[in-house]
Amino acid sequence: MSHAAPEKLTLAYLQVGPDTHGICRYGRYLAAEGRTRPELAILERSVSLRGPGFDDRRRLREMARELSRADLVHAQVSVWGDGSWGPGWRAPANLRTFRRHCSAHWSSPSTT
Repeated sequence: MSHAAPEKLTLAYLQVGPDTHGICRYGRYLAAEGRTRPELAILERSVSLRGPGFDDRRRLREMARELSRADLVHAQVSVWGDGSWGPGWRAPANLRTFRRHCSAHWSSPSTT
């Protein structure tokens, strides 16, 4: 009796911010580790959000649709100072834009 190989779990890593930012480096480490696991397929994208709000939201919509192919999206958020998701009020607006257009599952840390 033959068994079909189990499907790979597809994880997406979204690095938002400058390449030198700590959370982007950490995300790249996680994605690299995932690539060593035969049961995982890894998607990885990077974007820096500092332009006009409309341009940032357009890029986030495109990226969200592309990463919707994943079973799970891992994205880290820095809201301190200018933050990784954009300066000031743009950070929560950019995060909402991505979440609204990405149909993959999200996991959030507990706030309790």
